[in-house]
Amino acid sequence: MPIFKVYTNARKSAATKSLLEELNTELDKALGKREAESIAIHIDTDKLVSFGGTTELCAVCSFTNIGKSEASKNKTYSKLFSDLLNKHLGISAERIYIHFIDVPVECAGWKGTLFCFL
Repeated sequence: MPIFKVYTNARKSAATKSLLEELNTELDKALGKREAESIAIHIDTDKLVSFGGTTELCAVCSFTNIGKSEASKNKTYSKLFSDLLNKHLGISAERIYIHFIDVPVECAGWKGTLFCFL
């Protein structure tokens, strides 16, 4: 169950439904299989965020995935997220920090069970 979280000082009005839809669609493609039903996206706007010592428009993000962390894949995801946050929120890639988190299948639950049993 991929989870993408964004904490940003961008205004809520900039984070539209189309951003969520495009993130979901493009992430589903990048993952290489039909995981759209289990992708969770959380965008928290209007936050007091500092990056590089300034409060200029920025985003601090995390991407949690289950047992699938690889440098080449994370590089792809980093570009995808940066491009879409720039397109929809106007945040430059230099002002986006993404933390990648790999969770073992026995440490993530969904549908009342653990992923290792699905």
